[in-house]
Amino acid sequence: MNLSGQLDAAWAASVWAERVTLFAQRDVEMSAVTGVDSAGLALLVTWAKSGDLPLHLVGAPAQLLRLMALYGVESLFSLTHAA
Repeated sequence: MNLSGQLDAAWAASVWAERVTLFAQRDVEMSAVTGVDSAGLALLVTWAKSGDLPLHLVGAPAQLLRLMALYGVESLFSLTHAA
């Protein structure tokens, strides 16, 4: 699964109806993500909690990493730096 652009409230609302299909994916490429706000993080947290394995994020932007640390949700994710 590749994500790009802004992961914000508008993005979360636009993908919510397709969450069953979305949440079935456990590997997420994020190198093209340009920004994340708390609504985007909330959807990612819900996504991570929907499965038995951590949600694997590749190339997560620094802004997301800061939000994850601020809210103490790092353990829900596995992280890989972009190649």
